[in-house]
Amino acid sequence: MTLESFLNEINEEVDVDFAPAGETVPKAMDPDDEMESSSADEPEPLIGNNVDLGLLATEFLILGVDPYPRKPDVSFEPPQQDDAAAHPFAGLQAWNKKGTVKE
Repeated sequence: MTLESFLNEINEEVDVDFAPAGETVPKAMDPDDEMESSSADEPEPLIGNNVDLGLLATEFLILGVDPYPRKPDVSFEPPQQDDAAAHPFAGLQAWNKKGTVKE
């Protein structure tokens, strides 16, 4: 386990269609493409005939970031616990021995 910084490359393909609000643009269907959903066929609405590239880049960046990044060639080894009474429920076991837990 390490807390050292490392580089993690993000390579995310962006394919978004835009159209004026309220207008639908039919997509040409390719017979090899699978039908994902009806919302995938609808273009994103333009707001004031502009595209917010910052919002678009942020959205795809968030989707492309690995939520569990791992540094190459580093493995996690959990700490060794020699004491059998050091487990998370040891305190509850002590209560049961005192007779305070009702069954």
